[in-house]
Amino acid sequence: MRVRPLIIIIVILLVQVAFGQAHGYRKVNAIRFAGNTAFDGATLENQFCMVKVGERVTSSIIEWDIETNIKAFFREHGYVKCGITFEEEQLTAEDINLHVMISEGSQYRLASLNITGVKTFRKDAIAAKFDIQPGEIANFKKIKEGLDAVKRLYAAYGFINWMYLVEQIFDEQNKTMALSFSIEEGFQYFIAYVAFVGCSDQAEEENMKTQTIAQPGHLFNPVLLDVDTLRLKNMLGVAVKATTEIYPDKALVGIVYWLDPVTAK
Repeated sequence: MRVRPLIIIIVILLVQVAFGQAHGYRKVNAIRFAGNTAFDGATLENQFCMVKVGERVTSSIIEWDIETNIKAFFREHGYVKCGITFEEEQLTAEDINLHVMISEGSQYRLASLNITGVKTFRKDAIAAKFDIQPGEIANFKKIKEGLDAVKRLYAAYGFINWMYLVEQIFDEQNKTMALSFSIEEGFQYFIAYVAFVGCSDQAEEENMKTQTIAQPGHLFNPVLLDVDTLRLKNMLGVAVKATTEIYPDKALVGIVYWLDPVTAK
């Protein structure tokens, strides 16, 4: 009587193994690094998110994890030209050793941070969003965080399509990097209308329009859109979804709050 459950378990395990092999999944037996001098292997291995000893991974997962986490870790410490490749040593049909080859390159410091194209704000106010100073290690994590802060600032004032161009100039003799951002602010967007879908009648919709922070004629701020959505959800006790319609030729944004998620587009 106990044979059948055991057979079922074995079949399930065989199917799981076959599925993993068919989709390129292999179990990582060991991770070995070569070429690294700035950080030891244990430190680098801890930077992996999905690639772990004992875990089943694919080549795509390894490539993503190296690009997203290992390279980012080196760039956070000034090794902005770091190159990384990897090889999978096949042990069995299911097991691999992962060999990660690293070309660290030089460690760079920030020579200067120059920002042009700013019209709406003071240039020093934009520069203050970057928590990095000339002479410090060129930390790309801090640079990215600074850009995210600048993006939020512009979005809060209706500049939802702002763009920037970046230029990096390296001084190989002094191991420094000069960084320049050319900002294109674009147009300032305003709210054209606020509408609701899911109200019982026109009177209810008109009443709901008075409950939102975002109002026609105001600057469009994506953050306030999220705040309004949460407020409406808590007030009404139903799921609320917000969608927007962008009118780039007029620099306007229309907002629609969907009170019935079934009708949401």
